[in-house]
Amino acid sequence: MTDAQTIDEAFKLFSLSLDDLRKILEADYGGPGPNFLVAESALAIAEPIAKTYYPYVIRRGGSQVIATSLDGINTKIATHNFFTDCFFSNRYGHLSHLIWDCFRNGHVHLFQPKKVINVPMPQYNDSFLTGVHLSGTKPSEIANNLAQEQLERSEHLRFDLTTNNKGQSRPFFRFSPLIYYLDLLAAVQRLRQMVDSNNAIKLTFLSGYQLLVNAKRLDYSTQRLPQTEKDLILSELQNL
Repeated sequence: MTDAQTIDEAFKLFSLSLDDLRKILEADYGGPGPNFLVAESALAIAEPIAKTYYPYVIRRGGSQVIATSLDGINTKIATHNFFTDCFFSNRYGHLSHLIWDCFRNGHVHLFQPKKVINVPMPQYNDSFLTGVHLSGTKPSEIANNLAQEQLERSEHLRFDLTTNNKGQSRPFFRFSPLIYYLDLLAAVQRLRQMVDSNNAIKLTFLSGYQLLVNAKRLDYSTQRLPQTEKDLILSELQNL
């Protein structure tokens, strides 16, 4: 396979992931949508793209080398660089660690929003809340509706005050999966342009994509599978 074919294959894979997210956002829910599912899917999709773009291990002193496995890449650093270099809004890069911890790690590992504590704001109990804003607007409905897009964007990655059932105000940081989908779509298109026009980025990208390909293979002969499980798997395969 040529380098050009490999790059096409990589971006076809990314496109399939983005299309899955689009289908989730286009669905009719007849009420509140699956906020956590959408946010979890949206940011989980970005992880392999970010690691392919920035497949480095950072050494002490700040030097960097290509990782030997996808797991060896620091996800937060890779995502920060992907957000900073490929997204058109610098809001992503400036708030990358908050976004990742609250709306990726929080939903994948906890399946609930995170609360940020020990913020020096005693008037708000030294904390603020984070949550998903799934308005119900679909990508197809926003495509040619600039006013609606601006409204949706005004609530994405922004702080506002929310009032609880006791009438108390709390700061709230919102994440909109719809706007993130649109921005991620544009970021992947921008990444493709960077790969096609910059040889150094292309070579790094190809190295990162190979790590992604390798990560999709589970070596049966290694210790990652207990021997009892290997024996069961082999027995059932041989009986097919």
